[in-house]
Amino acid sequence: MGISVQDADEAITFCEHYGCPVVDAWGESEELMKCVEWKHGQFSGDSPLSPRKMYRTIESKLNGESRLAICRGDVSDVGEDKDPEVIERRREEKRAHEEQQRKIEQTRVEQLAAKKLLEAKKLLEQKKRIEAERLQLERKKAEEAKFKQLAVKEWEAKLQHDKKATA
Repeated sequence: MGISVQDADEAITFCEHYGCPVVDAWGESEELMKCVEWKHGQFSGDSPLSPRKMYRTIESKLNGESRLAICRGDVSDVGEDKDPEVIERRREEKRAHEEQQRKIEQTRVEQLAAKKLLEAKKLLEQKKRIEAERLQLERKKAEEAKFKQLAVKEWEAKLQHDKKATA
């Protein structure tokens, strides 16, 4: 997961939302600016920060929440919200998300089944075509053998006729 923000204000808001400490610090241009305080120092837009450190810091567990819960938006503020309406809304959102995931999985399974059925139909058609070609080839060979037998019989009959005529 990468963080995509439009400007420094959005980054600061993001970090404040997830509980990363934001402090006032003096920047290079001798003006007071907001900076995110990381584990081992300060971060500002002017200093480079490796993505790996950013991922570990921002995605690390926040008040016991997993990275997945943070990414999914299950954690909105520091601490728990005790408002019953908010709790119910979150439950509904979670149910809706689970239902959507179930529908997506069901659609994927149906598509896979349809693909396998199509492949099975193609295989069956191919087997039928091969069998039809085999039967056609056998008929052709049988006709050729019949014509050869007729030709041999005609030749033998002509040979006998010629023998009788010369005798």
